[in-house]
Amino acid sequence: MTSRLLRLTGTLLILILSLGARPAHAQGTITLSTLTIELWPEFDKPATLVILKGTLAASVPLPAQLTLHIPAASGGPFAVAAADASGKLLNTQYTTAPSGDTIAINLTTDFPAFHIEYYDPALTITGEARDYTFQWTADYAVSAATVRVQEPVDARDLTAEPAVAPAGTADFGLNYYATSLGALSAGQSLSFHLRYSKSTPTLSSEVVNKNTPVPLATPTVTQPLPPRSNLAPILLAAAGGVGLLLISFGVWSFVRNRRETETERPRRRRRRVASDGDEPLSEPHLEAPAPAQFCTQCGQPLLTGDRFCRNCGTPVRA
Repeated sequence: MTSRLLRLTGTLLILILSLGARPAHAQGTITLSTLTIELWPEFDKPATLVILKGTLAASVPLPAQLTLHIPAASGGPFAVAAADASGKLLNTQYTTAPSGDTIAINLTTDFPAFHIEYYDPALTITGEARDYTFQWTADYAVSAATVRVQEPVDARDLTAEPAVAPAGTADFGLNYYATSLGALSAGQSLSFHLRYSKSTPTLSSEVVNKNTPVPLATPTVTQPLPPRSNLAPILLAAAGGVGLLLISFGVWSFVRNRRETETERPRRRRRRVASDGDEPLSEPHLEAPAPAQFCTQCGQPLLTGDRFCRNCGTPVRA
């Protein structure tokens, strides 16, 4: 009996060590195959909306723990999401911590693509002149990085360093410019300077919202499945608790057997029938909130708390 308990305990300890080592292994091998840095000046605030769209390299095991840094002046991320296999954005749980003049964003993703948004107040407005410098340090090595700039409504004479080229009309019917940065190494500093003129204080979102038709009927919305949570901490706690119980039971059995031998009690003992105790807790049902507004891109209804359109993935603006 005692030897069997020791074997079970050893198996549990091996499981605990393997679970504890998995996140560290994944973190040490993280590289990005692509990274797109979207800069949307004066979209819905007199600041620059920065969107980081990254894709993990195929060699990175999932789930992966990521830590990315954004300027402390931003006040923190506006949205953190992961993209599933179909490209739909799903809100992702994350934590933040101050790190010098930056804020560290910590998240665990089950999907290879991530999406982070924040507002950079570094845009300066002097009369009609606009000046903005994007500064960032790569947290991971990137095989191919790109900067994509959204031209604000009523803007003219847009120039950038490094130089950008017209990339056509895309999201919201606005003009875009882009440039390739090539490969980036982990820890490499990046600076991108943008200038343009604008004669009005009109934000791009104000024009976009006016030109977006409201659907006459509310279509049926299919709820996407939420991303899987990281089970490692739960399994660690459960395995540790079971291991302690087995060790305690083994010690108690050893002491009891020794006492019975010393007092020459009858060797015939009644067997105790082990029974399963607690039933597994079922996950509480979460009711979806009622629709609050519509997507400015495709007209699909939005639910309260959504950061992204569940149909086309367009960021939801306040």
